[in-house]
Amino acid sequence: MALALAITASVMAQAPAFEAASIKPTTPDNPSSTSTFFFRSSQLSIINHPLRLLMAIAFSLDVNKARSLIVSLPGWADNEGWDIQAGAADAPSTQQKRVLLQALLAERFKLTYHRETRQLPVFALSLQNAGRTGPQLR
Repeated sequence: MALALAITASVMAQAPAFEAASIKPTTPDNPSSTSTFFFRSSQLSIINHPLRLLMAIAFSLDVNKARSLIVSLPGWADNEGWDIQAGAADAPSTQQKRVLLQALLAERFKLTYHRETRQLPVFALSLQNAGRTGPQLR
């Protein structure tokens, strides 16, 4: 039992994390404040971003497709904005920044996830019988 606890503690100590982080809901008196996101050097500053957008950034997903790619979230994940201030030990690479944000979301929002392949409807434009005049789209 002591061995298992020691291994878990050492793995947790090696997990990437910000040195200090503050997450607060966007203030109700100014919910329409301009959304900003920047990660300069070792400082992360996010103002008024919903959880779904934070997840899209953390997992390098297309922000415009996040609604269809990230499923099974509560309604507040799209409606409530969050302000995050965090500092890393040094200047992390872009991939390390994403891992740090993933760890922060897992810790503070108790985020768990899994990846799966799904069949989704799509629209496809196809060219048929172009003839001598070439394609004529209408």
